[in-house]
Amino acid sequence: NDSIESDMGVFNSDGIIGVTTNVSANNCVVLSVFNTKTYISCKLHNTNFYGIAHWNGKSIYYLEVEQIPNHIPLKIGDSIVTSGISKYFPEDILVGTIDTFYKNPNNNFYQIRLKTGFKVNEIKSVYIVKNINLSERKILEQQIK
Repeated sequence: NDSIESDMGVFNSDGIIGVTTNVSANNCVVLSVFNTKTYISCKLHNTNFYGIAHWNGKSIYYLEVEQIPNHIPLKIGDSIVTSGISKYFPEDILVGTIDTFYKNPNNNFYQIRLKTGFKVNEIKSVYIVKNINLSERKILEQQIK
């Protein structure tokens, strides 16, 4: 009844929370960022260095980020935000802050652990954002399959 549909980004003032999946007239289900099937396009704040944030199935306080090149200077506490190229979230919503990182010896990227901005058991209210171009994007994506 509130115009919520599946595939809408869910976040609050502390950062991203997940994506709507199943929706009925009065309820919806949100696939949390703490689900191993959730991948979020992200970037190092104030740069154009992009990566992918996902949950490794361990702690509900941390996400992993891959694909940030290891020649970029990083420091503990740097912010990782949404990239704006995903179909769920606009640019610059907090994903988390860098907790630890190291250069992966098997490739040219960092392995980054992010502390998320929210605590699952403390969520009181959320924002749900609709990508008004999602239908068009889905049509284009189906054409390349």
